[in-house]
Amino acid sequence: MKNNDSFQKLFLLLSFCIILFFSTTFLYINKETSNIKNMYNINLVRVYTSEILNEIENNFSSIETVETNDKINLMLRDINSYAFVTDRTGKVLYSNNDIFVGDTVNLKEVLYQDYSYLGSNEGHYKFSFPIYHNENVEGFLIFEIPPGVISFSTSSTYLLIVMIMECFIILTLITLLVIKYNKKINNPLRDLEKGLISISKGEYNYELNIDQKSIIYPVSVQYKYMIEEISRLLTQMANQENTRKELLAKISHEIRTPLSYIKMGAEVLAQSENLTVSEKEYTNTIMKKISSIDIIIEDLFSYSRQDLNQLSVELKEVYARDMFNSIFIDIEKKYNRTKTISIQNNIPNVLIYADPGRMEQVVLNMIDNADKHTNENGNINIYVELEENHIILIIEDDGQGIKPKDLPYIFNPFYQGEQDSKTKRRGAGLGLTICDYIIQQHNGEIYTYSKLNKGTKFVIKLPEII
Repeated sequence: MKNNDSFQKLFLLLSFCIILFFSTTFLYINKETSNIKNMYNINLVRVYTSEILNEIENNFSSIETVETNDKINLMLRDINSYAFVTDRTGKVLYSNNDIFVGDTVNLKEVLYQDYSYLGSNEGHYKFSFPIYHNENVEGFLIFEIPPGVISFSTSSTYLLIVMIMECFIILTLITLLVIKYNKKINNPLRDLEKGLISISKGEYNYELNIDQKSIIYPVSVQYKYMIEEISRLLTQMANQENTRKELLAKISHEIRTPLSYIKMGAEVLAQSENLTVSEKEYTNTIMKKISSIDIIIEDLFSYSRQDLNQLSVELKEVYARDMFNSIFIDIEKKYNRTKTISIQNNIPNVLIYADPGRMEQVVLNMIDNADKHTNENGNINIYVELEENHIILIIEDDGQGIKPKDLPYIFNPFYQGEQDSKTKRRGAGLGLTICDYIIQQHNGEIYTYSKLNKGTKFVIKLPEII
């Protein structure tokens, strides 16, 4: 009897400690959540800032000229952001915010140890980059992005994971104490164990059936509260994710219309006969930059539709020869004539399920990728063959190739790897992601083989209708 009384006292003490620990930890994590809510997807920010950083690095020696200032001002205005540039001593060389050119700032206050850490001040996000020239740091670029420009994710996932870990800690402590005791203790614990296991599997609808007289009833109350909190967090996370997806879709859609007007205006300006040589060069630069941005926006729009399950792929019965001949017909005219593009004529005439429009998007994206990474006078080969009831599309080049460390990640969203200095055009890192999604919707597969400085080969397999 004394042993039972001692156990009950010990168990009550343990239950109190567990409840106190759980509640204190939850309150602490909830407080910390407010401090780390501003963490965001770094790849998305780099999409917004990489082109401006490249422009500043390429024109750092003329950063204080009116022409360079106007160009950077225009680029920053397009993304609704602020920035200033300093040399290595902290002297401000360029600014479009409330910091004056010629002033000196304390670099320790505006930079972080790795020069790429995100900070925030009154809702504004700051992001710093080193500016390199001949592999030496010549200065620093500090971005300031106002709130609402980009949708940032919160730390709800972190809170959810820690809460689940706490459940397993509670289970372990309780189990060690009740192994040698009676069924009156074991049965409620087994019920609690089932509930925790269901949580670990992502199932949150398991209800405990523990009597109020049980000494672990306080734990069951905390369990019920935890389930309710997890359900709330999951709903919040789902809403935030949908908001992020919809915002990305709206941003990419809304930018397309004004961008088309800018492009038309630049084209009309380029046709003027009254332009000087320098004005023509500047106009051509604007048109090239607009074309680059247009590609990025189109990729973002397609990716956001894919993310929202709105990127439709409508499969129908088509003959492979007719589909690929229609796709290949204008390829040689579109791409650089200094490169040799060889297209196989003898395409197998078999029946497949495909969406010709989406397949054209995939092929053009692959060829554009090969064109960007192939040197002048390079070769791009395209051929189609039949192998084991599959149509095999192969696009290979003898260009720069892909580094082995980058190869496993090339289909990941926003992944670009290390860019070669010869690669002039850069996108958002979404083209191959969209291609991979489209091929998956065709019940097909896509493979990549590459050797550095030797070339790259993309292989697409589509099932034949038997």
